[in-house]
Amino acid sequence: MTLVYQSTRDEKNTVTASQAILQGLATDGGLFTPVSYPQVELDFDTLKDASYQEVAKLVLSAFLDDFTAEELDYCISHAYDSKFDTPAIAPLVKLDGQYNLELFHGSTIAFKDMALSILPYFMTTAAKKHGLENKIVILTATSGDTGKAAMAGFADVPGNRDHCLLSKRWCQQGARIANDDSNGETIPMSSRSMETLTMPKPMSNTCSMMWRFVKN
Repeated sequence: MTLVYQSTRDEKNTVTASQAILQGLATDGGLFTPVSYPQVELDFDTLKDASYQEVAKLVLSAFLDDFTAEELDYCISHAYDSKFDTPAIAPLVKLDGQYNLELFHGSTIAFKDMALSILPYFMTTAAKKHGLENKIVILTATSGDTGKAAMAGFADVPGNRDHCLLSKRWCQQGARIANDDSNGETIPMSSRSMETLTMPKPMSNTCSMMWRFVKN
């Protein structure tokens, strides 16, 4: 039976896992949570030698049960690959008598790389499952590491376009701080014309230290 997710604000507002991924927030503003939690068989004698990708598939297949095994393999293998600087992805390292899980081996060195590396593949795969042909547009406006991790995760994933919203002050400094660490195009807005985005004033005062624009 397919796992059902319900809104925290209305138990009758239910969706499947792939629908929840596409919606993000529920239509009533609530969060989607499982109606019941699946039982995951954990054989630690086997898991201790399993790869990160194998463990990820074991857990994700229980919670995203309307994804096929092939779809999960595609998402996991493309998310957790050479963009991480260690094959272990998130190694458990012993230091001063305690074990520490290292979550800084992704493309932006932020722990958010762990989730934002696979989210774009979940979204584009879910879109295909539901026959959605429109491109997914990702807008970021941040002064921290979340926007950069999101942009790095979505960069060059087929079926999406990503943009960062910049304030006028940052646009003027664009030529100085812009850099390109992906196959996409970095455009200093002070020297190139591009589409104009209108945003509320508070949002316009923040941006990412690195931005990537995909032309139409």
